[in-house]
Formats: sequence, structure tokens, C-alpha cells
Amino acid sequence: MRIKPFVFIPAVAIALLTAQASAGQFLIDLTHPLPTFQAMEGDPMKADMARPWFNSKPIPTFGQQTVLTIAQFPTNRGTFDLGTLVLSEHHGTHVDSPGHYVNNAGSLEEGFPPASERKLTHTLGADDLIGPLVLIHISGRVQAELDKNGGRPSPDRNLTDFSDTSPNVVGPDDIAAVADQLVDGAWLVLNRVGHVSTLMVRILLKILTSTAGITRD
Repeated sequence: MRIKPFVFIPAVAIALLTAQASAGQFLIDLTHPLPTFQAMEGDPMKADMARPWFNSKPIPTFGQQTVLTIAQFPTNRGTFDLGTLVLSEHHGTHVDSPGHYVNNAGSLEEGFPPASERKLTHTLGADDLIGPLVLIHISGRVQAELDKNGGRPSPDRNLTDFSDTSPNVVGPDDIAAVADQLVDGAWLVLNRVGHVSTLMVRILLKILTSTAGITRD
């Protein structure tokens, strides 16, 4: 079985499973706005969280918030604004290639190719990014856990627990429940909240283009 590449909050195709279509297919754009901040004084590479552009609010990210710097580009008739963005490649809506995650010896399952033998982003084609979807819906469990703390997650596991050993994350039983729907080239998608307007979906499987397997990021 060949399972499609891992994508973090894919833009549109995943939405095909989030709504009922009475006639034909349609797309819903699930991308999110990218909040931006002015640069720190003296360091154009770092975001000044006290100086957001417009109504920007920080979002969860592996890196820093995005820096937007506006300069004036001169012409013979005046100037025009020229923006420069500084952001992490894992920030916001983006695609992760199969080769971006480098397993250690203990997490690489037997028979799986190492990162050096997996596809990188520039080698992915359209056929790698399009395919049938299989939806795992755990939003009820997640919402029930969030409700214990007024609807918000807490790092204190006594308040909300989303650790790998909790029942509030996708586990083997969830995978087994949809195993009969997994076909060659399928995407496995997770709905963690209850409303399309705030839907967060995540492909749980990293693609190992020639073999099947499940890994966790």
C-alpha cells in the first residue's frame, strides 16, 4: 500500500470529506491567514510581538512568528511598497515532504526507507498530493477534554491531557476502525474540532512512496 505525503493543514482537497455534496464535488479553502509582525528594533529577523500588523494575533508554530518589513522601492515616478517576509518553513499552512523527518534508529520501522531515500518537496508531483480521503473524526473526544478547562487546552495534564498515552489523540484503535477504507494512495485525515469554519485537519501518515506505514511527527 502506498499512502500519500504528510501535509500539515492542506488547503482545499481535504474539505471534500467535511461537507455533504448533493451534486458533484466542490472545494472549501481551509487555509488560514498568516499573521505578521513588525521587526524588532535592531534585528530585522525577529518579530516584535508588541507591534503586530493590523489585527494579527500569534498562532502556534514550530518557529517564530512571521516578520513583515515594508520598504519603499524608488521609481522615476515615486515609490511603491516592497514587503519582505521572514518566516519558518513549518509556519502556517504548508506541505511537509516525506524526507523532511529524519528518524532515529529507534523510531524507524523495519523495512521503511531512511529519510535520504524518501521524496523531498521539489520532487513531489500533483499525483502525490491528490487522492481519496479517509476521515478519522475524534472531535467529540477532543472537545470533551477541552470543556474540562473552559474550552482551552492547558499544559497541566490534570486539566487537559493530550499526551500520546491519553485517549484524546489518534491511537491504534482509530486506525483499525477505518482499516477497511484504506486503499492504495489514500490520505488519512483527522478532524480534531467540530466545525468546518474552524476545522483543523492533519494528515497522520507520512508517505513512504513505495511502502506503507504510520509514523508520528
